[in-house]
Amino acid sequence: MRSKEEWQVTQAKRKRPKDRREQIARVAAEDFSRRGYHGVGIEQIAASLDISGPAVYRHFPNKYALLEHAITSASDALTTAVADAAEKTAAEPPEVRVEAILDAALGVSFERRNTGGLFRWEQRLLERDDRARIRHQLTGMVETFADAAEAGLPGAARRDVELRCVGAISVTGSVTAHRTVLAQKRAEAVLAAAGRAVLALPDPPAPYRLAPPPEPEPDAGRQGQVLDEAIGQIFEHGFHNVSMGQIGRAAGIVPSGMYRYFPNKAGILVSALERAADATAHVIDEVSAANPEPPERLAALAEAYVQLSFRTSRLMTVYFREIGNVPDADRSRLASLQRANIAAFADAVVAVRPELSAAEATFLVHAAFAVVFDVGRTRRFDQDPAFQAEVYAMVCAVLFEV
Repeated sequence: MRSKEEWQVTQAKRKRPKDRREQIARVAAEDFSRRGYHGVGIEQIAASLDISGPAVYRHFPNKYALLEHAITSASDALTTAVADAAEKTAAEPPEVRVEAILDAALGVSFERRNTGGLFRWEQRLLERDDRARIRHQLTGMVETFADAAEAGLPGAARRDVELRCVGAISVTGSVTAHRTVLAQKRAEAVLAAAGRAVLALPDPPAPYRLAPPPEPEPDAGRQGQVLDEAIGQIFEHGFHNVSMGQIGRAAGIVPSGMYRYFPNKAGILVSALERAADATAHVIDEVSAANPEPPERLAALAEAYVQLSFRTSRLMTVYFREIGNVPDADRSRLASLQRANIAAFADAVVAVRPELSAAEATFLVHAAFAVVFDVGRTRRFDQDPAFQAEVYAMVCAVLFEV
């Protein structure tokens, strides 16, 4: 006769699902996406599954392994989907191949909508070899896409085709950045059309005009200087890898002096994100007031957002990358500010394209923002006006009807 302990072990084995490893991986990815990698522990992941911490360790040796699995599996899924679509349509015309690849990439993005932000923003947390492997994989994916699209873009240099492919893939991945409700089939149709437009890259409705540098802001005082240094430190090292003391030293302040300006490190991050949201809102208000006609207003908004993003690339990157690390109350407020900015852009889109619903326009605005950052990051937001003009043209391709 079995002992009570043996019976309990047997029962536990019987109840353990066969896909436990994938369950753990999925829940961990969702928790990381909601609260940030550093804000989640193994015990919290285990609690979400109603299992013990040791049960997690039976499948993954540590928390890093969970993050690496989440990012690698997303990269594998996307690159495999693109490669399969390209292979299956190898004998087809370029437009058929492009459509198949966009559809495949959109399928992966919607399937991983709740966790795709990890793939987009948290690759920096991977160890060097893992990060290099992902970069190599993604470079190969872009080349595969360019091979399929190139024949349909006569006269375009290979470098330009690859850059457009980055933009088109960015459009498909933008769904991971928001939770706007829209029937998936309709969202896929809207975004596939935007992806095709990025590849075709028609002339934008207005030429790109590089605005002169903005007037220097009034002296923000010592607090503003500290915030400037903090943004640089957070951009370089990540929020969780910098301390108040480190920021203070960069700003020339003794650690204890930091608390005269900010109550804690979270307060610094909140102030940085408020600055980014306010800068975007200011651009929207200024451009909208100066451009009453809908087409000119939308083109001017696209141009101004590109220039703001390139001019303040560190601040804007910190905004999108670190918002999950602010306290819940502040996150909700900042998210509301972001939704208001997106809604203002979406209103400008609908004014030009009244056939679109507000939700459809919102999907396009998020896609346009994603293009700015993903394409901009390929060259570290190079200030070359010609490069900025390329990004602007892609943004206009997304927002305007082709």
